[in-house]
Amino acid sequence: IDKYACTAIVGCVQLVATGISISLVDMAGRRPLLMISGLVMTLSMGSLALFLNFASSIPESWGWLPLVSIIGSFIGYSVGYATIPFCIMGEMLPVRTRSLSGALSSSFNLTCLFLVLKFYTSLAEVMGYPGVYWLFAGVNLCGIGFVFCALPETKGKSLEEIEEIFKRK
Repeated sequence: IDKYACTAIVGCVQLVATGISISLVDMAGRRPLLMISGLVMTLSMGSLALFLNFASSIPESWGWLPLVSIIGSFIGYSVGYATIPFCIMGEMLPVRTRSLSGALSSSFNLTCLFLVLKFYTSLAEVMGYPGVYWLFAGVNLCGIGFVFCALPETKGKSLEEIEEIFKRK
């Protein structure tokens, strides 16, 4: 498949998935969507790593699998991790510090994104491409655990109710 066609397909899928995510957030809730998002990304990155581990012995007819894995990862990301953290920031950060803490959170997010992009090739040289995608799968798996253990559901709660949840912790 042509690399430009693949890029266009992934971009279109991400646009549609992000649009769907916006409507799902209030229906399904934040926690379930984040956990589903993390699971889809974990499975997608894991399947890509597995494919790359055994690329030399996989028949050419399976050449579509990396594209499907990347599309799956982008769908998972778009449905949860791309949009929900920004929604949650507005709900969970205290009003008196929301501007500063929101800016710091967004800056941290973008700094981490920059570091992942900056060191992707360096990581691939050290770990190999399969290792990088196993690492990504592992980080996503940890994200599922974090959401499960530490993130309360905020769907249907007022800002005051959410603030009370954190005062109790």
